[in-house]
Amino acid sequence: MFNLQQLKKRFGEDSLLIKNTSWLLSTEIAARLSRILTIVVMAANLDLVEYGAAMLALAFHDIIRLVLKCGAGAQIVQCDNDKLPCFAGNGKAIQWILCTALAVMQYHIATAIGTFYDNPDITYLIQCLSPIYLIYPITSINVFMVMRNNQMRFLSLTNGACILAENFSTVLFLLLDFGLISVVLGKAANALLWTLCFALAPVKRFQMKFDPAVTLHLVLTSSKLLGTEVCKSLRLHADSFIAGKLLPAELFGIYSFAKTAGIGISQALNNAYNNALFPYLCRLNREARIHSNRKQVALITLLVASAFVLQALMAPIYVPLLFGERWNEAISTVSLLCIAGSMNVLFDTYCNFCRATAQYQHEFVRRALVSAIGIGCLILLQPSTPTDTGIAVLIGSAIWPLYFVLITGASNLLGEVPASRQRR
Repeated sequence: MFNLQQLKKRFGEDSLLIKNTSWLLSTEIAARLSRILTIVVMAANLDLVEYGAAMLALAFHDIIRLVLKCGAGAQIVQCDNDKLPCFAGNGKAIQWILCTALAVMQYHIATAIGTFYDNPDITYLIQCLSPIYLIYPITSINVFMVMRNNQMRFLSLTNGACILAENFSTVLFLLLDFGLISVVLGKAANALLWTLCFALAPVKRFQMKFDPAVTLHLVLTSSKLLGTEVCKSLRLHADSFIAGKLLPAELFGIYSFAKTAGIGISQALNNAYNNALFPYLCRLNREARIHSNRKQVALITLLVASAFVLQALMAPIYVPLLFGERWNEAISTVSLLCIAGSMNVLFDTYCNFCRATAQYQHEFVRRALVSAIGIGCLILLQPSTPTDTGIAVLIGSAIWPLYFVLITGASNLLGEVPASRQRR
């Protein structure tokens, strides 16, 4: 049986990663349990077409929201101490510009998206979600400082509270018969509480500033991360975008349920692990210890990935038990997506190593390749059922780890990480 205390002792001072992951995971589990309640209520109060529309609108919102990570955040977490004041001050201005642009862009592309899927509900939901971006810049630099300081207890408690607020708000508004707009109100509750909590975060504050040279450096570096985050978002949501067009509305509703009730639950563990891993690797890189800790990180990564496989095996039991026999048709799809998710954990860890060592171009190329493979599998196979879609996703997800294990050897699964610290 896996013993966390023995693992901590073995890793010595590097147990910080386990500690931070444990904090994040504890609140993620609480949040995901509440998410199960949300899914149950949504499944009971929305029909298959409405459920699919809500999930598709949220997917488009998420893919655009993830572009926020291509701002100054990664560089603030990663940079040397002497660069921090300049990066944080100029980063604050960049975050305001970026969030405003995202809000305007999402509002205006909503009509085209709704027309493409021939569903006005999607247009309405995406437009209603767009103003939420304008809340985040108020405290975004505080979020990055919390991550830089490895204050994962504060981050995990705040993140858990915000997700709980979103899920319970969504449930409340659904029960009050607000319909589809309930998912928007839930997202708004999340953003407001997030901002309030991080306004009180115990971190150093920085005044907004505009230094042309520093801002240009941050923007140029961020532009490298833009393509990376777009590719990352596509890998997470391309299956929904393509399935939403290929499958009939009712079958897409089943697939959307399988994705949220399946991989959406195990994703809590992956989110907790990767949110803790990146600042941890950045610290190791600043201390020139990242190479010597690769094997420990690889072991923990494999343990995280195994949780997805376990959930895949449990799907025939927990799906009818929690959601009713109405959703039994989604069981096989749930299992397929969970197995695919286990492979994505390995790839996300590899990319965290690249980003922590400032190998932005290397990460972008790999993410673009993996995203293209996943999208290509879906387009070539042209799935016509939720199960076929799950098989296509699994094939696309399996190619990357199989290549590294069979061709380059399992020891290279996390990629080539320099033995000495890279100067930035």
